[in-house]
Amino acid sequence: FGARMTHDIRSNIRSALTLTSSYPGFEEFVAALTHEGSAQSFNTDMQFSTPINGYKSFGFNVNHAGHSQEFNTRGTIKLPIFNMPAVTIAISHRGSLLDFQTTGSIDYNSKKIEGEAVFKKTGGRSGSNYEGTFTLSSPFDVLRRLSVTGVHTRNGDIKTGSLDVMVNGQQMTDFDYSYNTGALKSVEIEIRKPYGMATKINVAGERNDATFNWDTRRTDSQVRFDLNLKNEETEKVLTIRAVLPTRTVGFTTTYVNAEGRMTQATE
Repeated sequence: FGARMTHDIRSNIRSALTLTSSYPGFEEFVAALTHEGSAQSFNTDMQFSTPINGYKSFGFNVNHAGHSQEFNTRGTIKLPIFNMPAVTIAISHRGSLLDFQTTGSIDYNSKKIEGEAVFKKTGGRSGSNYEGTFTLSSPFDVLRRLSVTGVHTRNGDIKTGSLDVMVNGQQMTDFDYSYNTGALKSVEIEIRKPYGMATKINVAGERNDATFNWDTRRTDSQVRFDLNLKNEETEKVLTIRAVLPTRTVGFTTTYVNAEGRMTQATE
């Protein structure tokens, strides 16, 4: 049995470890590491070799160049697997947190999976626009191409947005939304894919309502709720009403303060 190690860090890193033995099939094991460069630009290589069948040679290599807002990184893993001898991963990035483009890919067995993410914010004090897209392509029939696009816009108290998802050329998700955070608060959501649905809620102090439509393809799938409140010192009135596809139901409760006496009526 024997062991030998070499290590050199005078300029970069070069290290190697060798283990030897007299046992058949375990004669020599070697691990070698090299690293050259700085934090913003370097190449690192780590390789192993053994006398064991199926694990003769394997390791990895990483190459990187750039800084946080612009870089390219590529890594290759060499595997002791006959059906997948190597896997290469590559990443490229350009831009800041609010305006960037990032791409990536995975290569193995002459197959490639690729993805891209793009995000951008525009606007000023009164309004802003956020738009992001993500695309993915692969050699698999179940997911040959995926595309996701999202948009969000802020204009004062009014915010709007949308989401669109495409899979293999077919639209799987499609909806819009808007909401108002001002004095007249409201929320509105319309879904077209995968199912047609719509919701609208208005909150305006004394007069409030909400509408729900669980199937926009039909005319008998909508329900509406009204909540009205009158809150004065001498009279308080609460009205709740539900408009269903076949009927309207509800009640009104009135409190009246007259000459120091409170009276109540409900209908």
